[in-house]
Amino acid sequence: MEANDYALLFAPMDQETKGNGIWDTYLGPKAKVQVNVSDRTIKEIGDQIGEKKYGNALFVKAQQVRARGGARRGVPCAMRTGA
Repeated sequence: MEANDYALLFAPMDQETKGNGIWDTYLGPKAKVQVNVSDRTIKEIGDQIGEKKYGNALFVKAQQVRARGGARRGVPCAMRTGA
């Protein structure tokens, strides 16, 4: 849901603020409510955030993985837990 809202943002400052919030809440190493997406996807998103490469499609891959019911078979996943 939040990733859908993020995709509608166009102002770079808004993308950075919302993107960092999503990262901190759901994907980052200290996330309070971690979601089950592949380590590769998390790394790609983390690298983009680290390089300040925010864009409307930043979380699309993670959304696609979640829509299919989790990480792809054969792709390592970090241990994820819900709150």
